[in-house]
Parts: sequence; C-alpha cells; structure tokens
Amino acid sequence: MFVPFVALRYLFARKKHNTINMITWVSLVGVAIGTMALVCVLSVMNGFERVVTDSFSDFDPELKIIPAKGVTFLSDAPEIAKAKDLDGVEVWCEVVELDGLLGYNARQAPARIKGVDDFFPAVVDVD
Repeated sequence: MFVPFVALRYLFARKKHNTINMITWVSLVGVAIGTMALVCVLSVMNGFERVVTDSFSDFDPELKIIPAKGVTFLSDAPEIAKAKDLDGVEVWCEVVELDGLLGYNARQAPARIKGVDDFFPAVVDVD
C-alpha cells in the first residue's frame, strides 16, 4: 500500500532535478513499448503455429504405432492384429517412413521419404 503511494509521489513531483523525471518517463515509455511489441510478436507467432498445425494435420494419423527399437517391425505380429481389431478403427494403412537425402545438379536437400500401401488415400485426405 505504501510503495505505490511513494512511487506516484516521486513520479509526478515537480523538483529541481528534472533530469530524473525525464529518465523515469523515458524508461516507462520504453518498457511500455517493449511490452506491447512482445505481445504483438507472440500473438503473431501463436497464429502461425495454428496455421502450420492445421495444414499438416491432414498428414498426421490419429494413432501411430512405431517400433521401440530399430526402424521397422513385422506387421503380422499379434499385437498389431489386436490393434487392427480395436473398436473404432475403420481404416488401416502401413507406412515406411525414413529420412533421406535428395540430390540434383550438385544440390542436396534433406527429405522425409514415405512408402505407403493402397489404403493411404483412405486414411489421409490427399489425392
């Protein structure tokens, strides 16, 4: 209760030391502008995150089974058969997904390469 009173008293007081009041107002304006800029930037970044998430959600499955070790596993395992028979599973698609390196005319680019089966168009809304 006492601290805001003292702060306001010295902020609006007329003194011979006008330089201190000027420095106080400049710092107050600087902090206010910095805070507004930070809120604007974070709001824009939040919007971009939502746009990216929405655009890539078409490719992400609702349920994804990955191996605990290694890159691949046998799809005829009993655990996989149980997952296929779960209530609510309408369509099933097997995908092999690995990191790769594409090269063309002395240019290289990293890529995510997917091998899909015939049921992939039914799982993912992509032609």
